[in-house]
Amino acid sequence: MTTLFSPIDFTIPSVHDGITIDCRLHLPTPPRHSDPPRQPPVVRGAVMAHPYAPLGGSYNDRVVGLIVQELLQQDFVTMTFNFRGAGDSQGKTSWTGKPELADYESAVGFLLSYLDGVEVARAGPGSETGHVTTTLVLGGYSYGSLIASHLPSTTKIWKSFADGGAHGIHAQIRDRASKMADTGHQQPMAGDYGRMEEVAQISTLYLLVSPILPPVSSLATMFAALGPESIVDCPTLAVYGSADAFTSKRKLCRWAEDRARRSGSGFVFREIESAGHFWIEEGVDVELKEAVGGWMRSMMKSDVDAS
Repeated sequence: MTTLFSPIDFTIPSVHDGITIDCRLHLPTPPRHSDPPRQPPVVRGAVMAHPYAPLGGSYNDRVVGLIVQELLQQDFVTMTFNFRGAGDSQGKTSWTGKPELADYESAVGFLLSYLDGVEVARAGPGSETGHVTTTLVLGGYSYGSLIASHLPSTTKIWKSFADGGAHGIHAQIRDRASKMADTGHQQPMAGDYGRMEEVAQISTLYLLVSPILPPVSSLATMFAALGPESIVDCPTLAVYGSADAFTSKRKLCRWAEDRARRSGSGFVFREIESAGHFWIEEGVDVELKEAVGGWMRSMMKSDVDAS
């Protein structure tokens, strides 16, 4: 079992226009009392975005659920959310992708604020929280990967929330996160977390499942392709099937190899034989989980070794 608690459902406003979006927080199983604490403490958070809403995408998507399970296995506090127009989130799906980008930024700002608030609540008033290493995974499946790859830098998002003032949408999201962290939402927090006092301490990873490329990507957003710079400069895993009906194996392979061989690239990819875009073929879901889990374990080992 990867989680001890039921997911926490809540809502936040989108920084784009204030409409309400559905959110869900998944907490990993707390460590045993016999487990030694991590020194220095490592904050692990992740956001996973769903496929295109007009085609039925939502945070209840099966593939999104598979990835969430793997993230929980690695002790990541994981957040999923419904883009505008999906599930009970307000609004409608846009043709540009810009409002959805802001929806995702809202989720990132909430999660960073929540993790920050958890440590403040744990340490107590006036307590020192110390140096912290923070690892944040920004992920998405299909359309969700397209939006994730175009996010501003984590530093820029966090700064917008830190500098958001005492009023406005950013402040509302921060306050909601702080209250949930302070009360624990009637549930204990997993892991040994510290306060994110410096933006530079946040290490960002990208996880792209069944990425979509032109011309399909151009039909859903104004983005011609996945963001090229962030997913090359930062550690990134792209996982796709050789039988993806939306983008050919040849095009996906060429796209992935181009990014992997760039100087200083942190981009790696895994092609799953016979897997389609929806991961319904026999056994491919297991291979997907193994690919993501193996990459996460290697990243977390590097994280621990570096600390």
